[in-house]
Amino acid sequence: MEKYRINQPIMEVFKDEKKNILFTALILLNKPGVLRRVAEIFARHNVNILSGIHYGPADKKESIWVFSADFTHADAAPEVIFKEIEKLDIVYSVKYGVKRLAKYYFLPFG
Repeated sequence: MEKYRINQPIMEVFKDEKKNILFTALILLNKPGVLRRVAEIFARHNVNILSGIHYGPADKKESIWVFSADFTHADAAPEVIFKEIEKLDIVYSVKYGVKRLAKYYFLPFG
């Protein structure tokens, strides 16, 4: 599996420090319908995908999807939701977390 590197920081700014924001980096199979399958799990658990990037070169079997999501109103703990995502046959790798500095939320991995 090829390594991907994100060269720009991803950040969110929130005045409400009670938000449960996490950043996620998924290495996925690069074929139609993959993002939909993952997004359906988040939607079913009331997780709001906020912003991010997706990179899936046409000549590669893997793609990477890096995004922030709001778990504030989720009906399950993030660990439970990510375990469900990890079980999908289209998912190669799952990383998630956040670095906080006051109202700034940063991607914790690079």
